[in-house]
Amino acid sequence: MVLAKTTLYVVSASSRVETSSNPIPVQAPVAGVVVAASLSLGRSVSQGEVLFVLDAQSFELQRRELEARLVGDRAKLASLVEQVAAEELARDAQSVDVSRGVAAARARSAVAQAAHAGKRSEDEVVGKLAEQALASKLDKLRSASEVQQTSAQAAASAAEVSLQASSGTTALRDRDARIASLRHQQTSLEAEIRVDEAKVAELAYEVERRTVRATVTGTLADVVPLAAGSTLDPGAKVATIVPAGSLRIVARFAPDDAVGLVTKGQRAEMRVTSRPWTQFGTLHGRVLSAGSEPRDGTVRVELEVVEENPRIPLVNGITGDVEVAVAEVSPLEFLLRQAGQKLAPAKSAPMRGPADLPSIAGP
Repeated sequence: MVLAKTTLYVVSASSRVETSSNPIPVQAPVAGVVVAASLSLGRSVSQGEVLFVLDAQSFELQRRELEARLVGDRAKLASLVEQVAAEELARDAQSVDVSRGVAAARARSAVAQAAHAGKRSEDEVVGKLAEQALASKLDKLRSASEVQQTSAQAAASAAEVSLQASSGTTALRDRDARIASLRHQQTSLEAEIRVDEAKVAELAYEVERRTVRATVTGTLADVVPLAAGSTLDPGAKVATIVPAGSLRIVARFAPDDAVGLVTKGQRAEMRVTSRPWTQFGTLHGRVLSAGSEPRDGTVRVELEVVEENPRIPLVNGITGDVEVAVAEVSPLEFLLRQAGQKLAPAKSAPMRGPADLPSIAGP
């Protein structure tokens, strides 16, 4: 009897069955009036499913107005783009015409200069002949007159070259000014369109923001009844989504009971508060992880359910007490531990042995 072993247990301060993922609160993103809601306790929802809708009519009307204006502005922009392209083509053609006109004027000026040079040479010959009485005075006068005419024609041709080049340059500059003006209009209109598109996107965001959807697949809990016309403040919590997934037991222990004693792999049992264990039994579990840093005066221990009890529905939120088997000791060691706990200041729940836990006592 002295050599027989006794199982020692530590008991949690609290425990709760939770999903492996944390519950997600459903909140009103902004203040608003409810226009539609589909919240009911225990209802399964899919990710992206609409839960409730806040009034967004003013944003929707503004968005439609801007979209209508954008249709007209985009048509204007397309017309401007075509007009700029046509002006650029016309400018290229005009530049070619100007170059050709200047070239033709220069050719005519060259002809006039050549004719003038010829007449001057001819006039010199006539002058020499007149000195030798081989040409009449009338011939001399006629030759001088022709030199003056060709000189005037050469000067006029040279002036025509300058005029042709100047007028062509002026016409091209006017064309460039029109193109620059059209491009400025195009750039301004493009900027207006981008601003309106940004406003449309912002308004669409505000509309969508007022359509609250499920962020994960799961089950609705902690539902606040919503009716059309209800007013919500920003951040108001109206429900909780319990994500679909495996369930686990999360227990809180006094640090002296858990740190260094509760370790991964130890077996445990949970007595459910709403189901008397003498009538419904317990949930069997195994330690998955044990914390070592206290928070709010307790350390966190997570356990997996290794054997479900058909008489206890395993659902998120049920509470109870968890007892973890932490050691196998002899009756003498157990009595000494009990005596030590009675003499020491009470800092935690006393360890339990077979007399305390008849349902899960060791051999």
